[in-house]
Amino acid sequence: MQQVTFEIPDHLAEPLHEAFGPDLARAAIEAIAEDGYTSRKLSRYETQQMLGIDNIWDFEKWMTKRDIYMPYSIEDLEVDRANLDRMFQK
Repeated sequence: MQQVTFEIPDHLAEPLHEAFGPDLARAAIEAIAEDGYTSRKLSRYETQQMLGIDNIWDFEKWMTKRDIYMPYSIEDLEVDRANLDRMFQK
């Protein structure tokens, strides 16, 4: 497991704790995970692993609390529609 350490200036510690809670390390991990997932740099599974979440339903709850939705583009929709057309051809 990779460990990352960073320093925060003392005068920023209190405002950051007020904004993100007492566990700034966890807040940083969650921010990186959210950015990685929404930018498609991390898969759903990789994000779930990074967060230490064991099952998909808990991951869905985590995402819902943060108003994070699965990245889904117009191109994704077009691919899905083409696949469905092929599957259900008469």
